[in-house]
Amino acid sequence: EACALAAAPDGSALAVALDDGAGTVVLMSTATLSDELVVQRAEPLNVYALAFSPNSQWLAVGTGDGTIEIYAALDGCRLHGVCRALDAPIRALDWSADSIVIMANSDEFDLGFFDARSCEQLPAPATRNAEWASWSCAVGWASKGIFARFENPRDVQCIGRSTDGSTLAVGDAFGGVSLLSFPAVSFVAGAVSYVAHGGRVSAVAWSASDGALFTVGADDGCVMQWRHSLGDDEGGGGLVAYGASASGVLQYGSGGKQHSGSGMQYGAEQYNGGGMQDGGALEYGGEYGGVAGGGWG
Repeated sequence: EACALAAAPDGSALAVALDDGAGTVVLMSTATLSDELVVQRAEPLNVYALAFSPNSQWLAVGTGDGTIEIYAALDGCRLHGVCRALDAPIRALDWSADSIVIMANSDEFDLGFFDARSCEQLPAPATRNAEWASWSCAVGWASKGIFARFENPRDVQCIGRSTDGSTLAVGDAFGGVSLLSFPAVSFVAGAVSYVAHGGRVSAVAWSASDGALFTVGADDGCVMQWRHSLGDDEGGGGLVAYGASASGVLQYGSGGKQHSGSGMQYGAEQYNGGGMQDGGALEYGGEYGGVAGGGWG
């Protein structure tokens, strides 16, 4: 079985982490879907997250001991270095648009930033102006508003930012899929929700054009494809499951960050130039971006 999957942005390769107890990672060509390279270890080590850099040259591997291994994907999958990252298993990884900085989340809601060239940890302020190629780390300034919607932060199972950067999809422990304006720094970021799966939603992913959203149910074993359309400023966009009777349509508008639908409506959310904002359900503590407060227990 596979426990993590990543696709190279240039479409050339897939990386698959196997749930074999040994932490095996297989790199395969998308043209042949045959094994090209296999990363194996002398000591057993679980792998929970994979992420290619935007230039497709590097593969980041998040492990069960809290380290991030960086491999040269175009150079025989040679090990470039290891980031001595966080104190719990790595669950999510994102790269900066310039393929230099890695953002990571752990099982214990830790947040860390790392220079992929030196494998050194970076202080959080050093990444303030970073442009991120993706956003799958739930613990972060641009997504901290999602936690205010749940009594237990572990109910947030997965997130994924749309390709155009305007919308955040959230999968939860109750089978729900929600859409929020991005950045979602406040619980009034505007959200609509739809119960999609019979249990936990383990993964969400957008198509390159944002015309479709894919969701994976961990308990029901289903992969759902949703047709996604963005309405005008008055609303009218939607997210509809293919092959489902879907009586509810997730509707939201674009211009004013005002969303409505599924019996939920919030006013327009204003952002200060996309800059970092304090408060909300999540606050940063410490130089390197560790999380404190906000009901983590």
